[in-house]
Amino acid sequence: MIHIETFRNQRFTLGMLFTEWGVRLTGNCVGGCCRRGTPISAYIDGHRASDSIPDIALTKGREVALVIGSPPSSIPSRWDCRAKIGPIENPGDCADFGQPPAGSG
Repeated sequence: MIHIETFRNQRFTLGMLFTEWGVRLTGNCVGGCCRRGTPISAYIDGHRASDSIPDIALTKGREVALVIGSPPSSIPSRWDCRAKIGPIENPGDCADFGQPPAGSG
């Protein structure tokens, strides 16, 4: 999960995030993984992305998966907030992702 706060409405992209982390991200490289002939692809909510990888918009509740090499048999199509929160976090925050808090349904 990535948390972004801003004072103004702004479009954030995967490329901006990787720049903030200091990690190279192009259509052909993720970090130091730039092997010729090794495909790199992105999936948004389980579907192959049509945008260039660095230009993928980060939006609320969106599941973005980067795949280096052959894709696995199953690509995540949705981020399950209730399964991913830690013991310190508030399960009620899952409502921000359109999911009911744990124990409510």
